[in-house]
Amino acid sequence: AKPSIQVTMNGRVISKDQNTGRQLHHIGDIRNRGGDQIFVLATKQNGFFSPVDETVAEALAELDGSRLAATYTEEQLAVDIGAKLGID
Repeated sequence: AKPSIQVTMNGRVISKDQNTGRQLHHIGDIRNRGGDQIFVLATKQNGFFSPVDETVAEALAELDGSRLAATYTEEQLAVDIGAKLGID
């Protein structure tokens, strides 16, 4: 598998295999909170039924709750997640 991080049209943040296009992991969601677009990490604490494993949760903990804006886009979030997980 050749993983990459992607934000889907419906706001899911996933890792997918670049070779097959298949989703590997659901990492979290971009959610609208009071008019802000916020990254919500897929953890049990955030109410996700199928949370990311502890290693991923620890690596991405500081990005949980990140607010997206013109200066911090979905693309930048995807790059940051990839960097923290060792995916380029």
